[in-house]
Amino acid sequence: SSFFDYDNDYEYDSDYDKGGRLPKPLPPGYHKARRFVSAGNNTGGRAMPPTAFGPYSIVMSLGSGGMADVYLARDAKLDRLVAVKAPHRELVTAEIRARFRREAHAAAALEHPAIVPIYDYNESGELPYIVMRYLTGGSLEERIAQRPYPLADALPILER
Repeated sequence: SSFFDYDNDYEYDSDYDKGGRLPKPLPPGYHKARRFVSAGNNTGGRAMPPTAFGPYSIVMSLGSGGMADVYLARDAKLDRLVAVKAPHRELVTAEIRARFRREAHAAAALEHPAIVPIYDYNESGELPYIVMRYLTGGSLEERIAQRPYPLADALPILER
């Protein structure tokens, strides 16, 4: 029972509106990506992205690297946005699935402010995926491009 305010980049859920809560802000580019995917645009020769990983419904693509894609997804059980990482479907082998499982277990064992927490690891068919906290604020690539980084912002990072 959600609807989207395309002018203001907010998602409203009727249950939240009745409770008097504020709308949830969506990531930059959300509506542009939604219109792009719904228009059936070219995916660069790759398979169409999945619409869900288990209980996590895909909202939009956040990025793609040499081995994996990262998606913004909605966790319906806990009503929150999460990031879902999955290897490119065409690269998945038994070795890649084992490697992804090891990555999930290793990252889940770590706790540090600079490490994104892992919420879940599973497989959807033959495709493994890792669910983690969705962090707002842009990518590392975008941050690096904003050089010079203000000293006041850099000090707390260096002090960790």
